[in-house]
Amino acid sequence: MWPLTGYPFPLFSIAGLHDPVDVKDWTSTGLQLADGRVVMPKGMQQLPKESFALKKVIEGGVEVEPDGRVIGRLVVRPNCGNDPVWYRVNRIDVAWLLTYLREGTPTAPLPSYAPLPYSDHVVTDGGMPVVEYVQMKDELDPERRFMYDMWKGQ
Repeated sequence: MWPLTGYPFPLFSIAGLHDPVDVKDWTSTGLQLADGRVVMPKGMQQLPKESFALKKVIEGGVEVEPDGRVIGRLVVRPNCGNDPVWYRVNRIDVAWLLTYLREGTPTAPLPSYAPLPYSDHVVTDGGMPVVEYVQMKDELDPERRFMYDMWKGQ
């Protein structure tokens, strides 16, 4: 058995992008796409000049949704051996990631009660820890934010 998961082998979960476009580079004014467009992710006013996290999330290309959201992909690492999914690549909203990491300038600031990331090095070559991913989603995903506020009694 795979450690305490009930599965005889580890599972893999790899999310895809719809019509991905390669990113050539970025400046503070937006992502420079291979098709010639310059796109500022919805929710950002300015991108950081340097960002390892941004580099990792866009390295496989991005999906530009009709509403302006820019979606990349990032490995989300399990934090214990009890997770049956050993290798997970999730779709991640680029603006949410940068806002959570306090990189660049978001269009709306985080609430004052928003917790800081657990570490200065949230995104590494190995991806992002699942605990950071869940905290980011709880803070920035409007659907999860509503549930989180209700749970906190706000």
